[in-house]
Amino acid sequence: MLSKKTIFILIILFILFAIPLASFISKKGNPATPAPVAKTNQKNEKNYLLDGYPLDTVPLFKNKLVSSSKFFVKKDPSGYTGYFGHPVNYFNVVYLTEATPDEFLSYYRSLMTEVNPDSNSDESVEGVIGKYKVEASHFGDNPQNYGYLQVYLPSSEYRPDNPYFQNYPSVVDIDASFPEFESSFGYLNQKGGEVEYTRYFPLPEKVEDQDKLIFSYQQQYQSETDYNFNSDSGLMTWKKDMYSVYLTFSRDHGRLYLTLRHPME
Repeated sequence: MLSKKTIFILIILFILFAIPLASFISKKGNPATPAPVAKTNQKNEKNYLLDGYPLDTVPLFKNKLVSSSKFFVKKDPSGYTGYFGHPVNYFNVVYLTEATPDEFLSYYRSLMTEVNPDSNSDESVEGVIGKYKVEASHFGDNPQNYGYLQVYLPSSEYRPDNPYFQNYPSVVDIDASFPEFESSFGYLNQKGGEVEYTRYFPLPEKVEDQDKLIFSYQQQYQSETDYNFNSDSGLMTWKKDMYSVYLTFSRDHGRLYLTLRHPME
């Protein structure tokens, strides 16, 4: 079982180095219309915090720069134990803070009306702030001084369809019979700013069925711009209009991960 520290480090490596993750069944969506771009602040810099994040209730303490913000719809049955035993919606925010690890954790602990005693450590704290369950983490050995927040919406407000997917682009065909396990939408503070959609869903169990699926995608997309397939990693990439497409056939995980990214305007 991976530790919380390892999980968070994997998350930031994924965000910064563009390792595709995530997917989930999808309606085909609208034509390839870009998602709403990030708003700008008074300094004319992009704001990478998603609209809808409850900033008044769960502030970004001593925020210097938002590295990424994402909204998840998680339905993976294998993750129910760690996610209250049922599907959840949550925001995930990674930001550069001027606070020390002690200051960071003390601040969020002071906002919590309830604290999970099992989560209270030198690196993270979990509890309730307002109507949200919040996990705040800060690892003292991270060189960029990043703080991590996961803000879970109440179960009464759960939405099975990602509310940020209004303009989800139909650039990759997904079999509508595949059960959706997770989707996310986010802003990434990299490469001048990127908008990201991620989804993941299960691969067929039989190896021969996996091979057929991979072959069908090879046949369908091999003529696309910058197409490439690495048979060792299972990663297939190409470009379609403004979108960079990352499709990973992960046999070890038994999952198909899809990531779509396009530049912010």
